[in-house]
Amino acid sequence: MYSTTLDGYIRAYDPFTGDVIWEQALGDSFYYTGIPAVDRRTPDPNDNLVYATFYGYDGGVIGTCPTRAPFFGTCGYVFALYATNGSILWKVGPNETNLNFNAHSFMALSGGRLIGVAWNDFSNGQVYALDALTGQLLWLFNATGLPLFGAAVGGGAVYFGTTSNWAYALDEQSGSVLWSAHLNDIITSVPLVSKGMVFIGTYSGTMYALDANSGTTVWSTGGFTLIDVSTPATDGSSIYFGDFGSEYVSLNQTTGAVRWRTRIGGPVASSPALANGYLYTTAWDGKFRSFKASTGEIVDTDPLVAFASVSSPAVQRGWVWLEDFNGAVYGFGGKGAGELRTLLVSPATADVKVGKAVLFKAHGLDAFDNPIRVKNADWVPENGLGYVVKVSGDTALFVADIVAGTEHLEASAVDQDGVMHVGTAIVNVLPGSLDRIDVAMLYGGNRFTGAVILPAGSQREIAGATLTWGVTNGVGTITSNGVFTASTTVGVGQVTANASGKTGYLQVTIVPAAPATLDIALTSPSVSVDSQSVITATVRDVYGNANLDGVVRWTTTGTGITPVLPLTPDGRSILYHAPITTTPASVQLTATIGTVTRTITVAIVAGPPVGIAIDAPATTVAVGGTLDFGAVVTDQFGNAVTGATVAWKTTAGTINQQGVFTAPQQPGLVVITVSTAGRESFVVIEVTSGGFEQFSRQATSATSLVFLLATIVAVAASVFLFVRYRESKRELEELRRGRGGGAGGEV
Repeated sequence: MYSTTLDGYIRAYDPFTGDVIWEQALGDSFYYTGIPAVDRRTPDPNDNLVYATFYGYDGGVIGTCPTRAPFFGTCGYVFALYATNGSILWKVGPNETNLNFNAHSFMALSGGRLIGVAWNDFSNGQVYALDALTGQLLWLFNATGLPLFGAAVGGGAVYFGTTSNWAYALDEQSGSVLWSAHLNDIITSVPLVSKGMVFIGTYSGTMYALDANSGTTVWSTGGFTLIDVSTPATDGSSIYFGDFGSEYVSLNQTTGAVRWRTRIGGPVASSPALANGYLYTTAWDGKFRSFKASTGEIVDTDPLVAFASVSSPAVQRGWVWLEDFNGAVYGFGGKGAGELRTLLVSPATADVKVGKAVLFKAHGLDAFDNPIRVKNADWVPENGLGYVVKVSGDTALFVADIVAGTEHLEASAVDQDGVMHVGTAIVNVLPGSLDRIDVAMLYGGNRFTGAVILPAGSQREIAGATLTWGVTNGVGTITSNGVFTASTTVGVGQVTANASGKTGYLQVTIVPAAPATLDIALTSPSVSVDSQSVITATVRDVYGNANLDGVVRWTTTGTGITPVLPLTPDGRSILYHAPITTTPASVQLTATIGTVTRTITVAIVAGPPVGIAIDAPATTVAVGGTLDFGAVVTDQFGNAVTGATVAWKTTAGTINQQGVFTAPQQPGLVVITVSTAGRESFVVIEVTSGGFEQFSRQATSATSLVFLLATIVAVAASVFLFVRYRESKRELEELRRGRGGGAGGEV
């Protein structure tokens, strides 16, 4: 189905799906276009041609246009296109014919001549005939007035009307005038030629029946409104047309008597189509209507998307097609149209040699025998002489096996009502023209045909007569006696056997041998407490090929809720979750597949520092004496963190970064502080000058008594600090044992 639109395109559609098969931009936008003509030259649809006229401006899509009068930079071209793909066979315009072709017209095709109309000076137009195969101008007639919308052909004559009220008949072969008749008003409709009469309407609302041979009036019926671009349809006894008075009319074809007039919702500027007792119409109100032809009763009304339609419907085999004012194409089907009723298979009969293939396609027919697409056919070779490879929803490849015979290939599809339809093709499976060499592998008394799979490094015997053996792709070696030894690396190749100019093949796939080793890969040999590490295992055969078969099992000496979590179904990748304690300081992970085992040791180390405490050897020291302090750093679970960097400070005396404190020369209280990673701990140390008894005996004067009192207060403070130190030390011990708690004085 072919359509032209205001965007300057011609499009070919699948009439039963609406799919665009091809499209061509031939003219410029916003110029009117007419209805294409199709030349079905032979029964082969590949020979069909499509003719269309397009209009445009100089330098636009249309091409070149003369700038002289009466063209003024615009012109029309006639195109002949191949129906299969839209490619151009020929194109003629003003340069070839000096004509300004009217693209709004309907072209007629008859006897190898393409007949249409041209603008000339836009007051008095022309009717032309082109050779349909070459585009050569055959004849030209200059009319009085404009033949706006084309001509009709019948009985060897060309009939048309003009805007100057003239009706003409020309000789189809020469273009000479046979007769002319002056009617009562403007004529824009293409005439209907039927039963020796020419039916044509005028702007005065009069329908004329003229004698086709002489042009004399047989009858005329008026009283209608303007009849514009509405060619009557006929069933042989009545004619049917529309007018601008928003009505459709039926007249007796012989007498012109009115049979019926039916009002509708908008003016008519299109031609109706008649089929099966029904009249199919469009109008300016944007509705598609179906009338009962006998009575004029409207039996169906379908609104279109656009506000109007001046499209003349096309009817064929249960379908009605039309277009709206926006260029949208519609397909309306009768009952059973587009619905699967019959399933056929093509080719219906085919010959194929054993081992070869042939393509089949399922075709559907609807209730009107129109082709419809089969979306999902199932295929079954009933006799088992081959198998089917489904190519698409409606296409399958039948591959013949090695046994000759007759195969019945059955295709089946379900329609919209759930009813199954079946089509069958006969496939004659013929013997092959040549013998073949079958290559088979023997092992343990068994014979294997078709592709085989062998472990790397294994040996097998190949059955056969006196043959010349070969191996492709380095998959192994083979002796002159047909003993095949697989290579030690994996791959795919073929064993070939040659004799008397014939070759046989056996596909051989070398796969890894049995597991022999296990490799385990760690991201780090140590894991922090309560952290995770991905561990992978690679299974290899004795030749180093990775073996992906089987499942690797894992065991661990570690503790925790789920110490090992498989990341892959084959166990070759796991997630290890470390415990929260560094005791023991390491765990062992063991991977096992079959009888192959591999064990690794993972060190468990403390996490980042979160606590620090001071290990003090004493709380008192004589002036100038030394004490060796230690710092204990722990993680969040109380595990000792080794190797942490600490910083020591003292309020008196000195202390080095190894924690060795040297007391000052004056007695008193000293605060020792240690810090790491933003955490601190401190201890108070009393620096003394000698024994308490000695101090007491010397305190005899009033000054000594005051000093003695101060000393007693200092001793009391030291006792308090010593008690606080004991509490801090107890908290430290609890922290070491993992029971929680922080060091005394921690910030």
